[in-house]
Amino acid sequence: DYIGFMKEMNPATKIAVAILMATIFVARSPASAIAVINELRAKGPFVQMAMGVTVVKDFLVILLFAICFTVSQTLVSGEPFTLSFIAILLGELVASFVLGWVVGKLLWMILSIRMHQNLKAGCILGLGYSVYLLNHFVEHYSYDQFGYKIHLEPLLICIIGSFILTNYSKYRAEFITILEEVGPLVYICFFTLTGAAVSLDV
Repeated sequence: DYIGFMKEMNPATKIAVAILMATIFVARSPASAIAVINELRAKGPFVQMAMGVTVVKDFLVILLFAICFTVSQTLVSGEPFTLSFIAILLGELVASFVLGWVVGKLLWMILSIRMHQNLKAGCILGLGYSVYLLNHFVEHYSYDQFGYKIHLEPLLICIIGSFILTNYSKYRAEFITILEEVGPLVYICFFTLTGAAVSLDV
């Protein structure tokens, strides 16, 4: 009741907000950890362990967020927790993992083709964007057909795809180079859209 926007919420919705906020607060930025390591020129097993834990925890937070997001939607809508709900949740996670593997193989195929690097960059960005379009389509289609939104986790799909490419193919260096080149353009678009969507009155 001390948080203004939560005062009028029912207990189930308050729990939903608490679950999502707790999950977000667990996240840590690998970029900030890398910045500290670079500034201090730190090396050794402790640094490697700290970076490994930070990255793995970030992956687990995304997985946890996917679960908590679905649970929160159910709490807000007032639907009961049933075996079918658990089955759908597990199905969404399995589908995200499978699609992540497919994205990894598609990235592998794109980088294996001999073509200009800018064209490869365009294909990689197009593939990443298509993951979000697919999620949007699946949500609307499942809601129209079954009355329930099946939510894939685009970020989880993309992380698994990049994990497969960087750890099981010979294109890791080329992939990182392309991402570093297109990164600034993506950041400009992302932060412009995010900034424009900020509710300044809130």
